[in-house]
Amino acid sequence: MLTDLLIVILLCLIVFAVCVAVYPMRKVKVVLPQETIEPTVIVTVEPTDIPTPEPTKTPTPEVEPTAIPTSAPTPTQEPTPEPTQEPTPYVFYSENIPLSAELQTVLYDSCMENGIDIYIALGLIEYESNFQTDLDNGKVYGICQLSHKYFPSGLSPADNIRYGMNFLGKLLKQNGSYPVALTIYNAGHDTGSRTYANVVMSKAEKWRNLV
Repeated sequence: MLTDLLIVILLCLIVFAVCVAVYPMRKVKVVLPQETIEPTVIVTVEPTDIPTPEPTKTPTPEVEPTAIPTSAPTPTQEPTPEPTQEPTPYVFYSENIPLSAELQTVLYDSCMENGIDIYIALGLIEYESNFQTDLDNGKVYGICQLSHKYFPSGLSPADNIRYGMNFLGKLLKQNGSYPVALTIYNAGHDTGSRTYANVVMSKAEKWRNLV
């Protein structure tokens, strides 16, 4: 069997050789299928056709300006306040009045406090005591001749003036006129007579011309 197989193979080789010799090999051109390539279309776009995107506005944060001092501030010098001068109190004084400057001032202040005309007061004092500060008859005393019965005893000349003008001021407010007020000051009640009042007011006019 093996021998037969070998003989068959040998015969095949001989036949192949003969065929090659008789029919030389030709070049076979193999044509490979070409891929179909679609033409690329190039589109030209004008610059104006392309919408230009608007720039995005970035909000700028508000920054408070920082004050930069150009130079060191000059300290402000406070003005030195001038010392306040107390108003000088008015001092009433006249050499024609036979009273000390102190008692004249007391008389003036008492008249201002009680609404008394100072010239009426001078006329009253002249008539009552003639400016004698220590005059005392046992019933009335002092420069304004105050009653021991109705006023404190032992008043100083200054207090005697203060009490006398305060009393006359009250009578003037209650009765509204000097004639009535002076009459009650002298007699203790309104007698209807104006003799005392007229004498006092006459003396007041004298002092009005002297002071």
